[in-house]
Amino acid sequence: MNGWFVAHNSLVPAITESVLMLFVSHCFTVLGLRYTTVKTYIAGIRYTYLEAGVHSVFDNASSGSLNRLHLILKGYKNLDTSEAIKRLPITFPISKFHCQKVKGRGFRSL
Repeated sequence: MNGWFVAHNSLVPAITESVLMLFVSHCFTVLGLRYTTVKTYIAGIRYTYLEAGVHSVFDNASSGSLNRLHLILKGYKNLDTSEAIKRLPITFPISKFHCQKVKGRGFRSL
C-alpha cells in the first residue's frame, strides 16, 4: 500500500498538486463538469483529508503550494460558459393571449 495513509480507521491516498490538476483536467475534458461542480469536489477531497487527520497538500495552501492548481481552476472558470436562456420580448399578441386566459378564469381587472 505504497502512497496510502491509514488514520482514524480511514484509508486515504497520498495526494499532490499534480494529481489534483489531473483530476481537474479529467473533469473538464472527459466528464464535461461545470466549474462549480469541480470546486465542490475539491472541497470534498479537502474535507476528507481534514476528517482523516492526514497531512496533505491542502495544509500548505497558504504558502502558495497550490498556485498551479489555482491558475488551472481560474482558466477552467473562464472556459466554463453557461448558455444564456433565450428570452423573447413580450409582444402585444402574447400579452393579449395571457389577458384572455386570466379573464377566462374568473379574475377581475383592476
